[in-house]
Amino acid sequence: MRGNCAALPGWLDFIGRSLIEAFLAGIVCEISQHGERRDRNGARLVRDVEDYVDALGMARPVHISELCSALMVSRRTLHRAFFETLGTGPMTYLRLRRLSAVHRALRMPGSSQASVTHTALDHGFSDLGRFAVYYRSIFGESPSQTRRRAVASSEDFRSHEDDFDDVSAKQWSNSGGFASALP
Repeated sequence: MRGNCAALPGWLDFIGRSLIEAFLAGIVCEISQHGERRDRNGARLVRDVEDYVDALGMARPVHISELCSALMVSRRTLHRAFFETLGTGPMTYLRLRRLSAVHRALRMPGSSQASVTHTALDHGFSDLGRFAVYYRSIFGESPSQTRRRAVASSEDFRSHEDDFDDVSAKQWSNSGGFASALP
């Protein structure tokens, strides 16, 4: 049988390539499985950070050493999890969450009572100049511009709402009110 196998010119080459391919496929499979586990662990760690911060509320920024201590991970592990999962560091991500919360608060219809300064301080921004720069870079306008738009749209809505109520009341009374609705 040995003599017959050697007689086939491509047989040894085929066997060699097959063994190398099987070896490489095993390595690639093993690497991808480890990568998936690491990604799942990274995503889980990001969720744990979000849960921790949500439990504290947005009243203050959370320091990275506090997160590491609370979640019992190293700074490097925390940074790696965020970069692999979200493509940004943990502090940048948490700052973006706080900026988004300020943006939502400033856009609320009843938000005209609270000042921009008070809203920023309530969400853990103590350096108001830096806050304004971050805010403008993310939302393309200053926080006070967001506030003015929200107040203007709220007033515009109220004025149209009053018009609608007046028209509806006039139409209702002209049509006979409840009496016309009864059979």
